[in-house]
Amino acid sequence: FGFSYGLLASMIKLSRTEKVDLMDFVTIGLKNILKIIKIYLVMILKLWLPIVLYFAAAVLIGISAFTVATGDSNGIIYLIVSCILLIVSCILFIVKSLLYSLQFYLLYDNPNAKAGEILNKSAELMKGKRIKYLLTELSFLGWVFLILFASIIAAPILPFLTPILMIVGIIMLSPVIVGGIVVKKKKKSSRGEMK
Repeated sequence: FGFSYGLLASMIKLSRTEKVDLMDFVTIGLKNILKIIKIYLVMILKLWLPIVLYFAAAVLIGISAFTVATGDSNGIIYLIVSCILLIVSCILFIVKSLLYSLQFYLLYDNPNAKAGEILNKSAELMKGKRIKYLLTELSFLGWVFLILFASIIAAPILPFLTPILMIVGIIMLSPVIVGGIVVKKKKKSSRGEMK
């Protein structure tokens, strides 16, 4: 948690032409770790409905799979209903969690704000902008597939290297994603569209 926030804070500092040291992402992340945990706990409380639906669907899938295996004719119906519930809970979770995607940006600008205030302000700012934000996040999907492809190619040659390649690739991609979103946000705010 802390390192991802520290990385984002370092990218924000870079975009604002502030001084950034080599290990800032570690020190900033560790300094704010309790605040970050509080934000995540409050966010989990705000997302209770999709989380409960997800676990209920998972339990129902297990029960319905057991009833299908025992030969109960209603097992298929239970399985279909629980799969639909699982899909609905995932969609609801994604839609609701996009409201809180500005949490770290707001924490950086308002370090003394309470976790609930940060999440409420994020939800207020993201209303009507969730699809644009989701599309921005999805625009980096090609890079993720490239990392997976490179790892799959390396697997037969050096099987122990595959997980290392994936981890290093994702670590190297994270600043690109964060930096791209910060730059996009900065360009929009300089034109007055998003503040």
